[in-house]
Amino acid sequence: MIQQQLRSTCAGASAVAYIIEGDIKGCFDNIDHHQLMERLRTRIRDTKVLRLLRAFLQAGIMAEGTIRHPVAGTPQGGIISPLLANIALTALDARYRRWIPAPGETCDQAQARRYADRKKGRPTFFLVRYADDFVILVTGTEKDAKAEKDALAIFLGEHLRMELSQEKTLITHPEDGFEFLGYRVLKERGVLSGRMVGKLRICQ
Repeated sequence: MIQQQLRSTCAGASAVAYIIEGDIKGCFDNIDHHQLMERLRTRIRDTKVLRLLRAFLQAGIMAEGTIRHPVAGTPQGGIISPLLANIALTALDARYRRWIPAPGETCDQAQARRYADRKKGRPTFFLVRYADDFVILVTGTEKDAKAEKDALAIFLGEHLRMELSQEKTLITHPEDGFEFLGYRVLKERGVLSGRMVGKLRICQ
C-alpha cells in the first residue's frame, strides 16, 4: 500500500511530500477499558462474550511476585491483546476515513476523494496502520504535516486518552526514507523505469 502511494504513474510523480511516523506512548498499557468495551458493544451482542472480554481486561497481572489489577491497558503479549488494541485504534481509521477506503469500499473511491481535495489545494492524509504501528502519508506542505501532527496529538488525548510521543513521532521526506514494520521504506528512482518508486529493504 505504501509503495503504491509513493510510485510515479503515467499521470505524474507521487504527490506524497511528507511522512508522519506515528508513535503512541505505552499504547497497550493505556487502552481505556470503558471506551474499548463501548466500541465492542457496537458490534457484539452476546453478553457472555462481552463479560469474558471484560474479565480478560480486569484479570490480575503478576509482576515481581505481586498481583496487580490494572484499571487501563491490556497485557502486551496476551493472547488477544493485539486484537483488542486493533479494535481500540479503529478510531484512527475513522479519523482518516475520507482519504482511506472504508470497509466494503474500493480503493478507487477513496482515491477519487483524495484527488478532489488535491485539486482544490487541500492537504490529504493517507493512514497505513498495523495495530499501534502507523504512518501517515501527507500530500501538502511541511506546515500541513506539522499541523496534522499537533491535531493528532489532541485527538488521541480527547478520544482515546492516549499520548502521542512528540519525540518519536517524526516528520520526514519519503526520499530520506523511514522505518515501518521491520522495513526501511525509501522513495528513489527505479533502475528500469527511471521513475520515482517506493522501495522496501529489510532493516538490519
